[in-house]
Amino acid sequence: MPLIACPDCNQRISTVAVNCPACGRPNLPPQSYESESSGILSLLQILIIVAGVIIAVLFKANGIGALGYGLIVLGLLLVIFRVAK
Repeated sequence: MPLIACPDCNQRISTVAVNCPACGRPNLPPQSYESESSGILSLLQILIIVAGVIIAVLFKANGIGALGYGLIVLGLLLVIFRVAK
């Protein structure tokens, strides 16, 4: 359990403490904000996968279907790397 300095009184407090025992300041965990660009990235990943499926199905006989499969793989890789972040 690591110790951090209280921003108000500089006393060493545990990271799991609810508040500083010296001054009473709440010890809030850092908030993570999901940016709007990550929502756009999710939409882009879905669109890439859907476009890949459509191209693979519609152009299967023409040989262009491989492009569709490539888009599906690209979209899935983007999803995997985003989740692993």
